[in-house]
Order: sequence, then structure tokens, then C-alpha cells
Amino acid sequence: QRSVQDTIFDLGTGLVISSIAPTNVLCFGDYTGAITITSAPAATIYEIDSVSNTYANAYNIGGTSVSSLGAGTYYLRVTDGAGCTDTGSVAITEPLTAVTHSTSVTNPTCYNSNNGSVTIIPSGGTAGYSVDWYATSSYGSNISSANPEINLGDSTLYLEVLDANGCSSRETITVTAPAQENAAFSYSTTSFCNSDAASYTATFTDAMEFYQVSGPGVLTVNATNGTFSP
Repeated sequence: QRSVQDTIFDLGTGLVISSIAPTNVLCFGDYTGAITITSAPAATIYEIDSVSNTYANAYNIGGTSVSSLGAGTYYLRVTDGAGCTDTGSVAITEPLTAVTHSTSVTNPTCYNSNNGSVTIIPSGGTAGYSVDWYATSSYGSNISSANPEINLGDSTLYLEVLDANGCSSRETITVTAPAQENAAFSYSTTSFCNSDAASYTATFTDAMEFYQVSGPGVLTVNATNGTFSP
């Protein structure tokens, strides 16, 4: 009778990806996403493909993580030292739209006045917005975080809107005051006798109509160009 010696081979449980952890893109359109895998036994990402699970467009990573990825679905194939493989997929997300804003400017009503204002309405990106105003285009230290920004005269301001992820929307905003009102006056008469007629001539050099012309015997409100007699 022949004896049979049984030999048992421990084939193990094979390579298994236990987790695929994505890092999502913070700002719309950026490439700040990443993928990190954990497997047993330890393995590396052999191929990654963002088109399909056929790996026709795959490229070799050779590590347990990959970065600089945009939003989308990625298909992974990992391998260990024994040549065993496992596959998986993961989605990297991003905000639906870029952060942006709308601007409403109220210009000062008079030359050299400071009653202008700017109101900002942020949108897009990730909610949780902040508004900062800067004096120069270098965007160094902000001068205000108010919204609306008020008590403005003729000026140029540099705006930065940040969302909750730190994504930004910038704009250069000009607040414009009316030009300084100018008028030219002349006075003419032949004598200062009571029977003589005197007149004032006022010429205004801008389009505003809210003037007051005053002198001996004359008071005219909301005047336009013309001659005013006492």
C-alpha cells in the first residue's frame, strides 16, 4: 500500500483593497484632488484610468496615493509584490460652479461728498462667504470687511470675495463722484442810478440743474444758464 503525503499550500485570502479615500477638489475647475488606497497585503496603485474600467488610458502610479486630480470618476487597479491584483473605483467631486458675485454701486451725489456705497452679493462655490476690500491691486492687507461698504467718495477699490473653501472672486470697482460744479458770472450796468437796469449773467459748465443764483434783489433756485436781473 502506497502512502500518500498530503501537502497543504496556504494560498491566503488574496489581495483586497480595504479602502479608497478621495480628497475632493475645493475650487471649481482646479486639480487639487487626490486618491489614497489601503490594502491587505500592502499594495501599490498599478494603474489609474479616468475614462473607463478597461484601463485603455491607464498610467502607472507606483505608490499608494496619487494627487493633482480633477473632478471625476477614477478606476484603479492595484498590485502587490506577488503579482496579485484588485480593482476599485472612486469619485472625486468639486463645487458645482465657481465662486462669483454681483456688484451694486451707488455713486456719491455731489463732488467731494462721501455718501457712495458698494453692495456685494456672493454666489457659487461653497456657501460661507467673506468680503474684503483692499486699497491696492497687490491685495496685501485689507482695509475693510464690510458689506455694504459705505461712506465712499470718488475712489477705486479692490474687492476679493472668498467662499468657505478659500476660493476667490476678485474685481476692481470704481466709485465716481460728479465733477465739480463751475459757473462764470458777469455783472454789467451803465450807472448805479435807480432807473438803470443791472443784470447778472450765470453760465454753468455741467449738466446739473440744481443751482442757486443770488445777488442784490435776486434769488433764483434750480436755475439754468441765463441772465438774472434784480
